[in-house]
Amino acid sequence: GGNNAPTMDAVSANTTYAKNGDAIQITTSGAYDADGDSMRLECGTSSGSNNLCVGSYGTGERTCTFTSSWTDNVAHTIYCRLSDGEDNSSDKTTTVTADNTPPSTTDNSDTSCHSSDVTVTLSPSDSGSGVANTYYCVDTAGTCSPSTSGTSVPVTCSSGSYCTKYVNYYSTDNVGNSESTKTSNQIKIDKQGPTKPTGLSPSNGTCTNDNTPTLSWNAATDNGCAGGVKYHVALYSGTTCSGSPIQQTDTTSTSWTPSSSSACMPPVRPTALTLWL
Repeated sequence: GGNNAPTMDAVSANTTYAKNGDAIQITTSGAYDADGDSMRLECGTSSGSNNLCVGSYGTGERTCTFTSSWTDNVAHTIYCRLSDGEDNSSDKTTTVTADNTPPSTTDNSDTSCHSSDVTVTLSPSDSGSGVANTYYCVDTAGTCSPSTSGTSVPVTCSSGSYCTKYVNYYSTDNVGNSESTKTSNQIKIDKQGPTKPTGLSPSNGTCTNDNTPTLSWNAATDNGCAGGVKYHVALYSGTTCSGSPIQQTDTTSTSWTPSSSSACMPPVRPTALTLWL
């Protein structure tokens, strides 16, 4: 009798997504030749073509492999058939989607001045094969190479310090596309108080019968990002800063004159100044 064409149930690819340059292997399922002839698998971009790959002859399930040359991001149908050298099976198809676009990652950093440690959240997205990993690093110059995996980034600053830091980060997808490294906003954390003011006048310990002495001092310096210094000034009677102050105020000025008292005020002395941001 004549030759029987080989048959197969289906073909499948070793991957759902592939980028340009990836190796794609196609494998048969249910390959059979009633005559016991050796078969090979041939695949192409259209029915009946074999411009993608031609496998080797043999029995049992057959494979053929090709390298993706796709530079787009669309689904590609692969047409395959078995050949015994004389006749071919009917075509079976499988689909592989090209993915040549890396993920895109954003961060929620801001330009505000923070008084405590900050957690920066990285948000990766990918419309193709999906996000595989996100990597980050933290430094003071924005030049580090990301190597830590994760999307929640702790940015810390030691107590009593003013810190400016950056988060560098990027993401990869499941076929190996990698986005370029991105850098967050400069993250400012201010745990450093201002300097102590100097030059208090009248000086500490001065006694006066003036009910409204004008107090003045040299401005404190703040090297952080809080944006200004507030002074807390308190006036006590007697020779110690104890009990309740006669008068007190919060001010951004470098001088203060207490209001007059309707009652006779005993000799008073100005206190040292306390201040905060």
